[in-house]
Amino acid sequence: MFCSTGDLNETDVDTVLLLTDDCYIVAEYDSHLDKIVRFEKVPLQNIALIEMGMYQQTKLFQGSAPALLCLRLNYTVDGVDGYFHMFRSANIRFFNNMVYVIKTQEEVMGRH
Repeated sequence: MFCSTGDLNETDVDTVLLLTDDCYIVAEYDSHLDKIVRFEKVPLQNIALIEMGMYQQTKLFQGSAPALLCLRLNYTVDGVDGYFHMFRSANIRFFNNMVYVIKTQEEVMGRH
């Protein structure tokens, strides 16, 4: 998800990550409008760091939310660090051209 619009409680797929020979493109899809409403193109040479790990959001006065496996692509713009796109899984997975709904935290983590 886009770091500026990501909602950890959202489970619908609304962001598409495309990888090409020279860049990656992050496109935001609006299912109500049935179209791409925004996209960003990042040259691969601008990627500074690729991180994969557990992200846990703390809810003040409510304890911690479950940790989510995330991918974060850190990149530069005009030589300036600090930009990133962070992605996490939706509540679906694909296997043999079939869509399966993820129902448990173990399935989210890839342990099933």
